[in-house]
Amino acid sequence: MKTIKAYQGDSYKFHEDVIANKKHRPTDPTYKNRLLALNPKIQQLFIKHDDKFSKDEIAILTPEIFTNRQKDDLKSLYDYSTTPFIHLKTTLTTDDNGHIQPLCPFCTINNSNTLDHLIPKTEFPEYSDNPRNLMPCCSECNSLKSSKWRNGNERMYLNLYLDSLPSKQYLFVDCVIEDNTIKASYYIENRENIDNKLFNRILNHYTKLHLCERFSQNSYNVISELKYLISNCQEFLQKDAIKDIIYKSAIKERDQYGWNYWKAILKIECCNNDDIFKYLLGL
Repeated sequence: MKTIKAYQGDSYKFHEDVIANKKHRPTDPTYKNRLLALNPKIQQLFIKHDDKFSKDEIAILTPEIFTNRQKDDLKSLYDYSTTPFIHLKTTLTTDDNGHIQPLCPFCTINNSNTLDHLIPKTEFPEYSDNPRNLMPCCSECNSLKSSKWRNGNERMYLNLYLDSLPSKQYLFVDCVIEDNTIKASYYIENRENIDNKLFNRILNHYTKLHLCERFSQNSYNVISELKYLISNCQEFLQKDAIKDIIYKSAIKERDQYGWNYWKAILKIECCNNDDIFKYLLGL
């Protein structure tokens, strides 16, 4: 889980670019004209959205009334395969140093290959192409997201543009050796008194996206990497020196991908658990 910087450009200008990129439909010759006719209303709605976004009040927004045809037209604006959205994903996944950060910010397992609507476009078709409502993510996370995103006037899940993730550990892992294999089980706990509202969002988000289960399923790759690293170091480094290398690399990963980066959590636990580390050493 990692926060990223929201779109810094003009949201409505992005909307205009999306429409300009749309091709005329021979079977529906009035399609683009219908979209253009909605622009004055969409401009005002984007201003409202971006104002609430800046104040972290998007949960109090109410859907605009449109005809079914207008809703379909607005929802059709979103097309991940088209140039504006491809460029948007590149912008959102490029850090301040100009480096692409490909990992999905929701899970940090898979690479981002789509854009998620933070406010569902089925409920708010007017924001289907608002760039501040689009989060780069992987298709697995996108498919697991629920259309129920708020409870009353409160967001239920994290918005990684708006929520500041705490520099406190809430993700933990237990490791045991079973059938000559390390089994890792992840879980969430509020041991460091994180604000309850934020922690509940974190817990809801991890639960809805099955993150702990997915981390556990992918832990084998991390264990394999550690065993390979250790086998290459054992000839010329002592046990404590190897452990120090692994621990320091985990801290660097945590600095890059977030305090609760699942790979770093696992590596640190492998260093702290004597039985697990001995197993990795082949002892």
